[in-house]
Amino acid sequence: MTLMESARSWLAEHPPLWQAMLMAGALVAALALALLPVPQLALALGLLGLAVLAAGIWLSLRSRSPVEWAFLAFVFLMPATRFSLLEMGFSLQANYAALAFTALLLLCRALRRARPLWWPRSRVHTAVLLLTLAIAASFFLSAQVPPGEYRGEVRYIRSAKQIAQFLLMVVTYAVVVLTVQDRRLFRRAVVVLILSTLAVSLYGIYQFIAYPLGWPGVDPFPQSASFGASRQWAIPLAGGRFLRIWSVASEPVWFGDFLSGAIPLIFALLAGRAVRDRRWQWLLWAALGAAGLALLLTFARSAYLAVLVGGMVVLVFAPRFLARAGTALAGVAVVIVIISLILSQMPVTEQASLLQAVSDRFISPFQEENFGNIHRTTAIAASWAMFLDRPWGVGYGNYGFFFYDYMPDWGKAITDAYPDAFPVMSGSIILRFLTETGIPGLLAFVWLVIAVVLEGIEAIRLWRRRGDRFMRMASLGLLAGFLALMARLTMADSFHFTYQWFYIAMIVTAARLARRSAPDPASHEVA
Repeated sequence: MTLMESARSWLAEHPPLWQAMLMAGALVAALALALLPVPQLALALGLLGLAVLAAGIWLSLRSRSPVEWAFLAFVFLMPATRFSLLEMGFSLQANYAALAFTALLLLCRALRRARPLWWPRSRVHTAVLLLTLAIAASFFLSAQVPPGEYRGEVRYIRSAKQIAQFLLMVVTYAVVVLTVQDRRLFRRAVVVLILSTLAVSLYGIYQFIAYPLGWPGVDPFPQSASFGASRQWAIPLAGGRFLRIWSVASEPVWFGDFLSGAIPLIFALLAGRAVRDRRWQWLLWAALGAAGLALLLTFARSAYLAVLVGGMVVLVFAPRFLARAGTALAGVAVVIVIISLILSQMPVTEQASLLQAVSDRFISPFQEENFGNIHRTTAIAASWAMFLDRPWGVGYGNYGFFFYDYMPDWGKAITDAYPDAFPVMSGSIILRFLTETGIPGLLAFVWLVIAVVLEGIEAIRLWRRRGDRFMRMASLGLLAGFLALMARLTMADSFHFTYQWFYIAMIVTAARLARRSAPDPASHEVA
């Protein structure tokens, strides 16, 4: 037997090992290109990544496993999106690299089999297309005054960059829909998302403890944070200073955004007893408890409210699980109260009450850190005045060019605190579409939300009829998570996160799999 034949035989006998090596090499190369400051090392690892990519393409021509491993790596890395709201530029990130890796392997496999990729019919596809067209058409509104450059930004270029970012989200949606073709991979993706949620939640809790104690590893990605390399998210509340955790996201509010989508999914699976294996039940409990505590420590009020929306959706569609849901919530509440008593003794809090600090975020809107409330109120007033004066829109991404023309005299801008920033806070995704794309763009966005909800309801109904509890509760959890994310967007203005579009695509996939006349051979339960 030749050396090549021996290598092929070894690879055939140990598929998990070479698949793990394959993905590890690709992710190390992507992280090196994104994070390491030494160009020579980054280049060397980049070349290694290209070699791994070539091996992955070769293997994907004979197996679907490399595609699935790359896709699951993308799912696990979704919360690590580093997003700079005030700059809104492109950056090479590990989850984007995993997404591109998935798409390339998927296309190679399709070409090898000479069979087109399965693109099912769905009302959501039409809604996504309409929204894309409305956003693309708004680019031509960039020709309006004011002058073409402001704080280093040019309106044509900025609008084009924003449209490109939106198109990347559409690509994310398409890759997920094309990749997840059976229930087995669907379930694996859901489980990996829960594992990722548990991991990033535990790391965020570590941040809260490690920061006042001076432990290492509080922020491994400082150069990607929105407000500077050494941003310390500490706020004065309840007579103490509390750290707002951000985990692997770029800001506490965006970490809260991710958790507000993941928690309803875990909640639905627990309330509906979607898994029977006790090991997986303990995993769900651990993920729900850690994510609940991490959400509390973000101090993100909009995320708190969004999670309530997601939880209500679960109970509306599954009222007979109310008792189990109450048990789950009570368990998480007990964990949070106990840990909050422990954390209240940390040096950074000066023995203040954590729960009191959380309540102060709601009942004391004009506390010492009231700037967030003022500049958001200013943004809402400016956005509405801008829409009344320019109902056709100012062009996608161009809000900041017109902000100071409509800012009220009593208002405060984000640039008062960060002078070099480009003003982008419109106050809500609804106001952003209204001011940048006009009524057509807003209507297209509303139709997208309605289409996803209808698709989700159909998936829940069909899986109930087919008696698959995991798929039914996963569909319900994904729909609840999506609506929680949309509720969060009523107080935020970015639709450019991969996990938002992952939820949309997975809802479409759940409905598509439920419409199949015959079930696939996969088991109904998670192994």
